[in-house]
Amino acid sequence: MKIFKTIRSSFYNRNFYKKVGEKRLSEVVRYYAKLSLMLSIIGFVLSAIFLVPLAYTAINLFKTEFIKTYPAGLEVSIMNGVISTNLPVGSEPFYIPLPQSFSSANTENGVVSDQYKDIKNLVVLDTKSTTTVTLDSFKSLNTLSLVTSKYIVSYDKNGSIVFSDVSKYPDFVLDQGLIDKVFGLAKFIPIAVPFFMFMIVYGLVFFELFFLLIPAFIFFILSKMIKARRSFSESYKICVYSSTWPAILSVATFFIALKIPFLFTFLVLLIALINTKRDHIEETVVVPEDTEVK
Repeated sequence: MKIFKTIRSSFYNRNFYKKVGEKRLSEVVRYYAKLSLMLSIIGFVLSAIFLVPLAYTAINLFKTEFIKTYPAGLEVSIMNGVISTNLPVGSEPFYIPLPQSFSSANTENGVVSDQYKDIKNLVVLDTKSTTTVTLDSFKSLNTLSLVTSKYIVSYDKNGSIVFSDVSKYPDFVLDQGLIDKVFGLAKFIPIAVPFFMFMIVYGLVFFELFFLLIPAFIFFILSKMIKARRSFSESYKICVYSSTWPAILSVATFFIALKIPFLFTFLVLLIALINTKRDHIEETVVVPEDTEVK
């Protein structure tokens, strides 16, 4: 297919890049749309192979641990902006411990920071207390979250303690029936993962058409510095094609933790410069007309 020939030439083919400036912009955009589609299909297949099994495993593990941890018959409800439970008087604060498998796995992987090393509880229910919650009193509970009658206190992604006012929350009841329904629907999530990956990859790759204006501008300036007669339009088209393999690399490393700042821009400029390096011009010796040539 022509696109595979173009992909191969985009890596290193001086003759190919000499003709890039003659291409219409619409042709260049169509090429990148096809490249985005191809990479999206690859992302779809890779996610189906690797992410779907992981998603099923994670959901089953969470379901098993949640069912073991969540007390049978417990109901937590929000009515008119107030949280309450069906726990008998005197049984609160009620501690729901952190699943042992989660805490053990995090400790072994070294992902637990000093801030969370003493965490023993997943949730503490204290909806009948009238005592005002403070930062110190929350930390002393060694829990990830605390549920009171008016607030849900928890850590955010930055490790800060957040008080969420439930007065604006809609009426809601968490019970065993809802839990069964949620996990019943959760089994369909892994099926949707490849389709989400397809859309994400296509969007990210095609969006690079706009991002490539930056390396194209840099390449245009560099071309001026080496006195190459190249317009910005031609510079942009060259950078679009030279971004082919960096885009492929970006998709390939999407599934691993490889993040190098400005790597994409550097590779685009490197490939563009290598393929547009000016040929050596042979010196032409002009022989005067009155000179006798032997």
